[in-house]
Amino acid sequence: MRKKNYVLLSFIPLLAACSSYTGVISQQYDGERIETDTAVLAAYEEKYEIVGDEKEVLGEALPEFFYREPLDFGDDEDYMHPLTEEPLTVGVDLPEGRYTIVKSEEMGTGYFTVMDTDDTKVFEQLLDFTQNTLELNLYDGMKITANEGYSPRLFIFGKPVAPFDPSAMFADAPHPEIEGQKRFGNGVYHIGKHIEPGEYSLEVGLDYMASGVNYVYVLQTDGSFNVFELTGDYREGVDSSITLSLEEGQTLFIASKSTTVLTPVE
Repeated sequence: MRKKNYVLLSFIPLLAACSSYTGVISQQYDGERIETDTAVLAAYEEKYEIVGDEKEVLGEALPEFFYREPLDFGDDEDYMHPLTEEPLTVGVDLPEGRYTIVKSEEMGTGYFTVMDTDDTKVFEQLLDFTQNTLELNLYDGMKITANEGYSPRLFIFGKPVAPFDPSAMFADAPHPEIEGQKRFGNGVYHIGKHIEPGEYSLEVGLDYMASGVNYVYVLQTDGSFNVFELTGDYREGVDSSITLSLEEGQTLFIASKSTTVLTPVE
């Protein structure tokens, strides 16, 4: 399996603002110049898939442990622990398993960090008011921390926790109920375990105050991946939606500024 390099994922729409152009377009990512050619734009315009140099940059956010076998939530559904700058070691301070990282519903942001056995940072995720959960597997030997700030903002739970939906505070902004539709926050989800195989429509969940870009990575069993960009704004509506056929053994990594909505396609 190829070596993954750590990078903090920034929610920057690389192509959405320029998809109507043709030819070579200059982009900037962390100060580095990226050349976008017509093949890149064609893939984006067809199904909002990011390819080429942009894909490789975003792929650096994928740590190797995303490709490992999925784990289950533990038996202690009441487990909850605040996360601070003091590391917790998986297998010592908490058992190996699946967990949900949750940012408190106060305003502001929190950073969740995963380090390997050599104390090398391999993954970091920003959580904020509009997208406050991260569900993932934690394996023995990993160390996890969070920026402490003036009070603990991030907590780890031993059970699934639904993302906070600011829309619920407003009676005039309910989410319509659609049979089989599910909403996912940030996290790693395995097809056949957390999501049933099948064809789905994916789009941004228009939670109140949420806007920006959701990235959906489809990790293949051979170590390759595809990445798609979903955009939208709670004031303007959905800008993009895609249809994907998800197969047993694939893994979704969702990195978002709003929930991602999966609706079965009949």
